Amino acid sequence: MDIDKDTIRPPQAVRRKRPSAVKCIIVLCALVGALIFGSIVFVIGKGAYMLVDGAKNPHSSLYLNSTSNETAIHPFIGKDETFDVYLAIWARVPDNEAGIPSDEDVENAKEKFGGGWDTITKMVRNPEMEILFNPIERVVFAEKIFEGVGRKDRNLHKDLTFQLPLERL
Repeated sequence: MDIDKDTIRPPQAVRRKRPSAVKCIIVLCALVGALIFGSIVFVIGKGAYMLVDGAKNPHSSLYLNSTSNETAIHPFIGKDETFDVYLAIWARVPDNEAGIPSDEDVENAKEKFGGGWDTITKMVRNPEMEILFNPIERVVFAEKIFEGVGRKDRNLHKDLTFQLPLERL
């Protein structure tokens, strides 16, 4: 069998079609949309990170990132320092024991808070009512709760014996 070389032709190259304008616009819109979507995800992620970081360390803005010890701000209580915890409970003394405010006190209150204090002035004149212009307070309970507590101590519990007086102080 004879092959005639003149009759065999190499396959012709397929001509590529030029992309249409519609396809270019679709690809361009997809790229712009992906860029907008990526920027929205970045902004939301950055906001969530700042929110979580702010909840974990609310006072980070008060610290100075510095290597020199003389300008840096440090926590008031160090990691190894200890302190004591005290508890005090105060109660207000009623007006009828503390004394009814004078006319001068009422006038000073009117000037300080503005006019329209006629009803309060009537209530103050009645010793049954308790309007405290200058409240007097008395300590009901004071005790050292914890001794030698550090920053690493957490979930400390203590039972206290305190009886709240049922009669007015």
